[in-house]
Amino acid sequence: MKIITIVITLACLGQAALADDLSTATPSPTPTINPLARRGDIRHSERINRRSERRSAGDTKAKDRAQQRTDRVAVQTAQAQARGAARAREQAQREVAAENRRETRAEKPRLTSDLMTRMGFSEQQIADQKAREQAASAGAKEAVAPTPAGR
Repeated sequence: MKIITIVITLACLGQAALADDLSTATPSPTPTINPLARRGDIRHSERINRRSERRSAGDTKAKDRAQQRTDRVAVQTAQAQARGAARAREQAQREVAAENRRETRAEKPRLTSDLMTRMGFSEQQIADQKAREQAASAGAKEAVAPTPAGR
């Protein structure tokens, strides 16, 4: 009988000691689990959450890639338009330069005395200039004339 009493006493004191250990605070909070929920439901909901997070991250990345692609296309289009405008401008400049060269070739050279008349120089200055021009043109004609073979 003594042995049965000792065993019962130890069992009662052991339960009290275990209860005292459980009453102390745990270092990390324990998750609350709904006792009515099945174990598979929690895992299933976590899997669904992870899948939706991956899907939203993938959608975000796809939108970023599409925006970058759109930006690159816009930049390339603007550069192509700028190159086309530069080519057109250069072509117009070449055409203007060619027209100026044609006009310059077609013009007759004007004498300095004619220009002096238009600019309003005095009669005496114009007459002096004409005399110089006539002397220069006569000298040029003599230099161009062939010399006789006997000389």
